[in-house]
This record gives sequence, structure tokens and C-alpha cells, in this order.
Amino acid sequence: LKEKQKELHTARKDLHENLKGKSKEDREALIATFKEANKAKHQEIKAKAKEVKEEIRALVETESTRTSDL
Repeated sequence: LKEKQKELHTARKDLHENLKGKSKEDREALIATFKEANKAKHQEIKAKAKEVKEEIRALVETESTRTSDL
């Protein structure tokens, strides 16, 4: 999970560097390309994070306590 998050962070950082000094139209095109290119990574990170939260809830949650805010 951390590895995928780091990958996405690096991609965002590269995008930020590419956006500097570009026109509004170029920025919009670069952002759209970035979103399409990283959609799968983002979905995978969300799925893994959800699995981790569910595992934690299964281990911690009992009838007398609730961890719904995790």
C-alpha cells in the first residue's frame, strides 16, 4: 500500500513540475492525461485501504464497542 502511494506521489510531483509555466489549455490537457494514466493506481490504493480498514474493524470491533469512524 505504501509503495503504491509513493508511486502516485511521485507521479503528482512530476505533473506539478510539468505544469509550471504552461498555458491554461496545456495545463488542462496535462491534468486530464494524468488522471487517465493514474486512475488504476488510485483505485487500487482505495481498494487496499478499504481492505485494511475492514481487517482492523474485524479484529477490534465487538458488540460493546464500535469503530465506525476508522
